[in-house]
Amino acid sequence: MVVVVVHMSMATLTLQTMTKIGRNAACPCGSGKKYKKCCLDTGLSEDGMAGDEHGSAGERMTLVLKTERGTILREIPAAMPLRLITTQGKAAEDATHSAAALWGLPDFVFRPELMALGSGVRELGDGLIILSGLGLVLQVKSREEPGADAERERRWLLKQGRRALRQARGTIRSLDSAPRTLTNMRDRSAEITGEGRDWLSVVILDHASPPHGVSMPASELADAVLLTRRDWEFLFDQLKSTHAVAAYLKRVGGESVELGTEPVRYHQLAALDAQGGPRGLDPAIKELGAAEHWEPMLPLDPVGSIDEPAHSFFRSVLEDIASIELQTTTEEVRLRALAELDRLPTEHRAHVGNYLREAFNLVSRPGWDEAMFRLKRILGGLGTTQLLFGAGAHFPDDKFGEVFSSWTELRHHEFIARLGDRGDQAISVGVLLTPRDDKRVWDTTMTAIFGPIKITAERLAILKDAWGDEKSAMLEVLGSGEPSRLK
Repeated sequence: MVVVVVHMSMATLTLQTMTKIGRNAACPCGSGKKYKKCCLDTGLSEDGMAGDEHGSAGERMTLVLKTERGTILREIPAAMPLRLITTQGKAAEDATHSAAALWGLPDFVFRPELMALGSGVRELGDGLIILSGLGLVLQVKSREEPGADAERERRWLLKQGRRALRQARGTIRSLDSAPRTLTNMRDRSAEITGEGRDWLSVVILDHASPPHGVSMPASELADAVLLTRRDWEFLFDQLKSTHAVAAYLKRVGGESVELGTEPVRYHQLAALDAQGGPRGLDPAIKELGAAEHWEPMLPLDPVGSIDEPAHSFFRSVLEDIASIELQTTTEEVRLRALAELDRLPTEHRAHVGNYLREAFNLVSRPGWDEAMFRLKRILGGLGTTQLLFGAGAHFPDDKFGEVFSSWTELRHHEFIARLGDRGDQAISVGVLLTPRDDKRVWDTTMTAIFGPIKITAERLAILKDAWGDEKSAMLEVLGSGEPSRLK
């Protein structure tokens, strides 16, 4: 195990790996207590510190975070054990996919596919993560039977890292050349287009005990990032959102840090984000009198550690959307809609989870038999996406889908008008919960509209009469600070 002391107020990444700490020595967390009376009692082992040339990435790490809130201990578990059903390399790929599917959404994780070449076939990466405008090409290299020679292990890691980067960039060129039909971890196929997508090469080096000091020059990491498998799992466990992890990796892509220190870099950036603030609202949106909510892009606490029920409720809604039997739309549209929902900042996922749960309980109350809606929409402060959430009950002829879609249609039309020149980029994704009488408790309806739509003057008048003007709609606006980077 490795103990790392991180001074969060500093703008540079600081890595202090503690070697052996005696039971009567001062605790590294800065409490002033003896180690045996402080952090040792929380599970740190006095003889488990790294004291040789091999180090951190395959082991458990403890971060001692010096923050304005005081000293925080953060445990970073070792990577999950591999299931050696076939080869170790294949097991490491499977573990990489499983982590992204478990803490993110399996819909965004696509298995590697074989591509025909003139001389044979080639695999398209070791997996892909595809979001609306961003794609990650994964390359996984696993070290079998590492030796005790630290310099030899360094050479292996750098050689395999460079090889993986070449392979990932070749995959990106292939994906840019023509659309491919790929299969995700829900065993659903979708056509993936590379053109116009923002790509990032992600190399994951799986090593039981990598030596310290392994890093690749930033000049070799353009649009790429190197991680250990433990650090890949840390990011997904910390953020529990595929979009949040992908956005973080895109943010740090091209920057060189020591392999195995991603949790340190993450917490440094989280501390910088916490010092930021909102960038302001689009004036056209501000006219509506919307309340602005700001939160740091990177949370210091693991997502779900504070309001787990609300986060779980929101995740269950996403799972419902992923399981809807499609009738009038395509898998590509579902993936775009899920990607927009997954972009919700972490604290607001809990906020929406609580809102949906409370709204659903309200419309489901016993003894009430009139049609009822509780609706809210959320806008990204300077973005072109709006998300619409609600619960409803007691619709005539059970036409709740049509009724909810008409509200989404009206708000999308109004949103386009407010965006002006950016109206052709407008996206509206709506989610509605309606009660059921069986064990499933509720049904989930999803509607999505991308870009311009045509509404006749007659229909627009009917919709406005039914739903009221734009200012009467319940509205919230999300602000996000400009992402900070380590200097």
